[in-house]
Amino acid sequence: MEEGKLLSRWWFVALSSLAIGMPSAYLAFDSVFGGIVNLEGGMTSSNLLMIALLYFSLSGYFVLFICTLLTIAPRHVTVGKGFLGPDALVRDGREVVARKGSYDIRVAKYSAIRVYEEDGAFRCLPTSTGLWAIALLSLVPQLVMFAFPFLLYIHEKCWRSVNDLTLEEKRSPVEAEKGIDDLIKDSLWRTYVMAREAAELRKASFLDHALLLVALSLLAWAVLVMLIAPVILDHGSPWWLLTGTAAIAAVAVSCFLILRRRSRRLVSREERWAERIYSAIGGTEEGTSPIAVLMDACQEVPRWLSLHRKGIWTREPGKTFLTFILLVAGSNGLMQYGSIWRGFFLLSVVLLVLGISLFSWMAIAARTETRDLRREWEDQLKEMGSFLEPEGRR
Repeated sequence: MEEGKLLSRWWFVALSSLAIGMPSAYLAFDSVFGGIVNLEGGMTSSNLLMIALLYFSLSGYFVLFICTLLTIAPRHVTVGKGFLGPDALVRDGREVVARKGSYDIRVAKYSAIRVYEEDGAFRCLPTSTGLWAIALLSLVPQLVMFAFPFLLYIHEKCWRSVNDLTLEEKRSPVEAEKGIDDLIKDSLWRTYVMAREAAELRKASFLDHALLLVALSLLAWAVLVMLIAPVILDHGSPWWLLTGTAAIAAVAVSCFLILRRRSRRLVSREERWAERIYSAIGGTEEGTSPIAVLMDACQEVPRWLSLHRKGIWTREPGKTFLTFILLVAGSNGLMQYGSIWRGFFLLSVVLLVLGISLFSWMAIAARTETRDLRREWEDQLKEMGSFLEPEGRR
């Protein structure tokens, strides 16, 4: 759709999400819990509070789902304008992640814009940090409603940056014959983008491992409580619980420090490569020619492409968030089997299968995209090699 239309307005997205999500949540609440909760009978204040919290938590998930569809799913177009290319954006100091047929522009800490090169359309997406913030809020039913304004904030930040990233008039690209210097510079820019993306993937990987560590620690503590609870009830001493909690916390903190140290070392390695390549592009790399830097960087490209393939969770924030919702909803439904509705078990199994299938499809798509990127890179190196040969100089 055109820039300035209703989906670009946060208030329209908010009102639409509430207008669709709240009634849908009521219908779902009435169909699932209507046979158990008798709203017409005598209800205590605590029961009314529990019912209200349950309804608003369910409404939070419905409203967040509708808001996600309205903000992340649609593709937008700008009339009479075109986005700057990835090379120009990198020269302007923007963080750009190149993909097959598209590129992502980080416009804020939690917001990014994905531009599709084929038609110039774009989508507003959360960054990996924003995605995991929404995921963490969604884990707690009482906090899920806070994810709704946070997603609106991400959407608003994206649209505020659109004008800064577009040109006033679309121009047809003029194909010109490239010389060896142009090819070397283009290759250096591509390797620079790969190095920057590798550094970002290293940072995102640390966040993923830290969240997994927190989840495992909480699981270990829950198991500890279940095992120690009978002892506390019999003897009344919480000593073993305190000792076990301290041990779990010590192990978690130690593992976190090890992960952080390793992550800093790996991120620093990729950032040094990015700085070296950028210096070669600007002609400030002393004692080394740009072609030598490029040849050295070519040795690192397979490793960077491998990181690109492994960064499944950060490649497609929308699909990642949908996968997360499906897996969490399916797991919660299985844990409540037998307490509400038998059909709920079948629905939970379907959600789990859909979540696992979507993740598998994302993994296959990541592998295919990485393979295509590797072929494009090899073709560009072959083209550049033909210029470096003696007959290519004539």
